Amino acid sequence: MTIAYRGLTVPVDKHNGGYFAPSELTALVWSSIYLIVFTEVGSMPGRRRFGTHLTGFLFESIQSASVAELQSMIAAVISQQERRVNVNSVVVSKNEHQLNITINLSFKFNAMQDTRNISFSL
Repeated sequence: MTIAYRGLTVPVDKHNGGYFAPSELTALVWSSIYLIVFTEVGSMPGRRRFGTHLTGFLFESIQSASVAELQSMIAAVISQQERRVNVNSVVVSKNEHQLNITINLSFKFNAMQDTRNISFSL
């Protein structure tokens, strides 16, 4: 299995007189995880299993059981679909006052001993 260390930024951005902007491993993995988490399963042609069922949780009342289910779903999907990282933890928290949820994700790159944390707010 080949691990990409460089690629193109997504969305595609031009710099230096029209050349595509390169991207390093950290940015590639971050954009890949972002796409995995926010893409609805079945919506990507040719990759029907890609993504999560996150939108189903957005319009329900968030209970502790659904938070645990959401955490395990995100961890499992990222582990299956983004093989460049190992997921350390996924923590989903809800904020009753702002009516949003936050997903905190901690992962380690397989190619190096570097742990990163990212956060999404919905």
